[in-house]
Amino acid sequence: SEFAYQLHYYGASVPELDDLVEKAWKGTDRAPIPKTEQARHEALTYLVLGAAAEEEETPLFRPKLHYFVKGLEGAVTVLDKGDDTRPAKPTLFLNADDAKDKYEGRREEGAFFPVVVCPQCGQHHYEQYLQEVTSAPGEELQGGQQSPEGVVFYPDESKTESRILFTDNIVHSEDDAWEDTGTNRHTNGQVCYACGAIHTDDPGSCGRCERSGTLLPILILDSVDEVSSCPVCSYNQGNTHYDDPFRALKEVTVANVYVLAQDMLNQADDEGRRLIVFTDNRQEAAFQAGWMQDRARRYRFRRLLYEHLPNERPANSEDRPNISIESVVDDLVETLDEDRHRAQNIAPEVFEETVDSEFDTKFRDALQRYLTVQVLREVTASYNTRASLEAWGKLGVHYAGVSADNEHIQELASAYGLDSDELTSWLRNLLDWARKRQMLHHHREPIFSHTWDGRHDLVRNQYLPPIDFYPSGMRLERSPGQDSNNYVKVWIGQSRTKTEDWARRLELPENDLHPFLRSVWNLLVDDLELFTQLNSLEWASSDPIKGTQNVYHLNSHKIGITTQDERYQCDFCGRIHPRQTPNDACTRWRCEEGHVEVMPDEEPRDYDLVSLENAETFVMAEEHTAQVPTEQRDNIERAFKEGEGINCLVATPTLELGVDIGALDMVLLRNVPPRSE
Repeated sequence: SEFAYQLHYYGASVPELDDLVEKAWKGTDRAPIPKTEQARHEALTYLVLGAAAEEEETPLFRPKLHYFVKGLEGAVTVLDKGDDTRPAKPTLFLNADDAKDKYEGRREEGAFFPVVVCPQCGQHHYEQYLQEVTSAPGEELQGGQQSPEGVVFYPDESKTESRILFTDNIVHSEDDAWEDTGTNRHTNGQVCYACGAIHTDDPGSCGRCERSGTLLPILILDSVDEVSSCPVCSYNQGNTHYDDPFRALKEVTVANVYVLAQDMLNQADDEGRRLIVFTDNRQEAAFQAGWMQDRARRYRFRRLLYEHLPNERPANSEDRPNISIESVVDDLVETLDEDRHRAQNIAPEVFEETVDSEFDTKFRDALQRYLTVQVLREVTASYNTRASLEAWGKLGVHYAGVSADNEHIQELASAYGLDSDELTSWLRNLLDWARKRQMLHHHREPIFSHTWDGRHDLVRNQYLPPIDFYPSGMRLERSPGQDSNNYVKVWIGQSRTKTEDWARRLELPENDLHPFLRSVWNLLVDDLELFTQLNSLEWASSDPIKGTQNVYHLNSHKIGITTQDERYQCDFCGRIHPRQTPNDACTRWRCEEGHVEVMPDEEPRDYDLVSLENAETFVMAEEHTAQVPTEQRDNIERAFKEGEGINCLVATPTLELGVDIGALDMVLLRNVPPRSE
């Protein structure tokens, strides 16, 4: 109740009841007080409830406050005249309404440009829809209308016709190695910052609104409607199906229903840790419950893994502490084998697949397999994955033999005039790249050497998600006559490769790059045996993928995992790194401006970290709607009432009709109710 909150807010400083009622009423933004006596009665009722209504010394009237933080609602840019260094000056607005309010009367509807960015290099483009474009999808801009000032393209305010992207500035244009090549190129053009019309010529005034002095130079992407890859970093290049590489800056639900539910449950006392989330319809209830179940399960697994990570780290190249993936998985199996309730919450698929018998090891074997798969997926979380132990700075990965005191590394460093510590850091980050690209081989569960679909038993048993995963492997370079292959990442190629880009961070002479990479390859394959050769990558049917014979993966049995309490971030592109990098260089492709710095543990702390370290309980949600079978729904109600494995129901308003769910302190509305009653 907002009125109750205002009474609490003003109650400590306003001694007179009538003054308190007036201030509290005005604070609710209600209509003027209809009758002072009526408002006094309402205020006194709340005050009496707060003072007298309690059970076992626990107040029953306990309003709790939770806040929603809104993210971007659709960022747009408005362009103005700039200066000689940047002729078009963009102003970013987090939503279109703010931009239109500020520029009311000075900009037409087509002059508010949505912003899209490349998720890899951060290159921005502005989106515009145009009329009378004759280009086919993927071709350069053609068509338009002929005006006295030349060809002009009118904005399409309905946003149903042809879509183009343009930019005012290429982020990496000052990089000597950058070239505007590939399938997506830019063409010079002009945009009217007042009406949004696009010109391919260089007229003196706008051919649509006829204003003078409103044209700004831009770069138009030569790919109407369909963009196959980022023209700056080539992100998404080689995909066999169309997928726009750019992402809109849209709304991000920072404090979502799960976060609120999790926080409410942890703020309650032990007896009150039950919550109902109301939704408008059955579809939303089913979606919300399923999403909360999956997210909470992943958090429970990460908490379990975090609790069992060893603290001991290898001191030198000869040190072999017991930190292998296998030893950690064994500890997890022991814990869940003894705590079947916790095992049910973390690995329900194992219980669905096998019967827990006292006289065989099938259940334990299935649990071992399930946990191995989950640990492998956690260890290979990509740089873009923000929800992982490594991204939170809590998991450290170590590579056997990769230490500054290793004689092979010292010899290689000496041969190229490098410091052993610098080369060691460079190697660890290179291996991080291979691992995070999921080029990791486990001899019992080689999940990253084949595609994932329903033909594979791990997908059928739901140990792996039913997503389109395509494996990749490494080769030093292509053999003569060997075709390029999307599944094979070569270290040395005809064009600049990821490993060549990373080697340049060591500031080696250009002529030394390829010999250096060949020496590193031999070090990792022959001397340290960190890379292992596969016969080939495979489809889920076990048939080999053509052209992937004899590729290499990182050997999972040569890495160890431990606790960690640090993480690093590039100050330019924002990429999070699990360790320090040589010369503080960023590992992202072509991010040569950035410097990797340690991320301070500041307030307010990352919510994921707070939950990982401090959460006393996690959301255990179930759907409660008419779609759920009666018997199952009865079991859910009983478990929720008795606090047995369910602490959250996601329901529709029909829950209130004759259902006994026991005492309840907290309710969360996922949506604004459609009606007030």
